[in-house]
Amino acid sequence: MRHGLVRSFIAALPRLSISFMASVAAGGTWAHVVLEQQQADAGASYKAVFRVGHGCGDSAVKELSVQVPPGVVGAKPMAKPGWQIAVERAAPAAGASGRSTVGDVVRIQWTGGRLDPAQYDDFVLLA
Repeated sequence: MRHGLVRSFIAALPRLSISFMASVAAGGTWAHVVLEQQQADAGASYKAVFRVGHGCGDSAVKELSVQVPPGVVGAKPMAKPGWQIAVERAAPAAGASGRSTVGDVVRIQWTGGRLDPAQYDDFVLLA
């Protein structure tokens, strides 16, 4: 994907359609990203594997950012050696007991690594 652009990946779930938004920083060139498994059962665990097929030209992929859609709960990224992971959460909400709860993950970003144009890799989250 061109740097700064966003592409939607659709995972069709029974009675629920989920759209993951992913952006890839590849120095102004195109990188190819696909969602490996595009279907899951509603209410079940889901392993989202974002496959970065390659960057194009001479630019390496240096960042992947995934927007987690509403309704997807408990999202957590898989550690990736050489990459740092930042997790952004929604504002905490009051639970049934009146205590604040941790907000759902709304964005996961992998940075600091390098995926050369002739390589591919998977970025994984579980929800």
